[in-house]
Amino acid sequence: ATLSIVRAWWALSGSVEIQFKGSSTDTHAIRLAGTGKYDGPAISNNATNAGATSGDLESIGASATGFIVLELRKDESFTA
Repeated sequence: ATLSIVRAWWALSGSVEIQFKGSSTDTHAIRLAGTGKYDGPAISNNATNAGATSGDLESIGASATGFIVLELRKDESFTA
């Protein structure tokens, strides 16, 4: 199952880049700075590990402090 970022809320000083992590290639998802809200469309994971079920997001801060809240969605192929 792949994860998508559906919505995000943040308040930061500095900036943060969120990436989908791949087995051989990482993909930029979104860069956040200041205060804001992202309300779609969903940002789909197209990294090389499209079947990963966990651990496929990374946040990279640049002198960042604050908070980030992400709403994630797994695709329909997910089974518990």
